[in-house]
Amino acid sequence: MATQKAFFFAVLVSLPLLIASFFKPFPEHLRESFFSVSKPVLLAGESVRDFFSGSMAGFRKILFLYKENEELKKEADLLEKEVISLQEMEKENDRLRSLLEFKKVTPSRTIACEIIARDVSHLSNWAVLDKGSRDGLRKDMPVVNQQGLVGKVAAVSAHTARVILLTDVESGVSGIIQNGRDTGLIHGDGTPLLKMKFLDLNSDIKMGERVLSSGLGGIYPKGVPIGTIHSVEREKSGLYLSAMVKPLVAFSKLEEVLCLDYQKETPEKRA
Repeated sequence: MATQKAFFFAVLVSLPLLIASFFKPFPEHLRESFFSVSKPVLLAGESVRDFFSGSMAGFRKILFLYKENEELKKEADLLEKEVISLQEMEKENDRLRSLLEFKKVTPSRTIACEIIARDVSHLSNWAVLDKGSRDGLRKDMPVVNQQGLVGKVAAVSAHTARVILLTDVESGVSGIIQNGRDTGLIHGDGTPLLKMKFLDLNSDIKMGERVLSSGLGGIYPKGVPIGTIHSVEREKSGLYLSAMVKPLVAFSKLEEVLCLDYQKETPEKRA
């Protein structure tokens, strides 16, 4: 601020002399002396003017670049969201395509549903579907996806249905080992694995063998994949073997399922 005041004072002092130097009589040596003295002041004034002009131009350029950068960041964020949305749509299409392929080889009529809520805790494992009785769902309908057996419909309202998953301790399905044809009861064990009980002591069960639904009990159709044998041990009673089964369905990643309109034919129905 002090420098600016000094500069303007020098200009005010020099200005009258500068004007007077152009009129006669004004001694030539005084005119030359005045120009010699005032030249640095005038040059300094031009430098200050050029400096401020350049600074303002630079500031405007920086402001323009900042605004342009903000716009580009917004466009980049929008493009990133669009890419994520397209990726999600592609994954969903892949899942639905797999469900459609499974539907083609399923003799039962199917109802496609989306899971809208889920509780996967230590013991309780259930899910809520976005369809209900008005869409044709009813209690005890088997629920599957392209990987295998998911569970069954436990309760139905007009617009939603509650599914008990195979991993729930209250679930139960009769299973059969694909190669050895040994049968047992499968239910949740409070872990990510399933437990297959009441296997014959003389069963020759191998690790990795596939387990399917046996069709016994009238709820689940026969031959739906459940999982693979993870381990085998003798039960505490010593009367049976039990096996831990690793499910094929990724229960923590369930999003879409099919409900099977399956009713086992009985002698009464055949009659």
